[in-house]
Amino acid sequence: MESDIYLKRGYYMLGHLGFSYFGLIYLLMLFIHNIIWIKNKPVDCDPSYENKIL
Repeated sequence: MESDIYLKRGYYMLGHLGFSYFGLIYLLMLFIHNIIWIKNKPVDCDPSYENKIL
């Protein structure tokens, strides 16, 4: 009986899509690092050798 409820809600097809604290911490670390890098670039940083597409 209980498995019928889960099938109707689609848990077995998609899994449980919820909030992840680890994902939030990972994204915060990523964005904070990039913001600090943008504000404090090294003096000898020469972006001419980098790929233009990326």
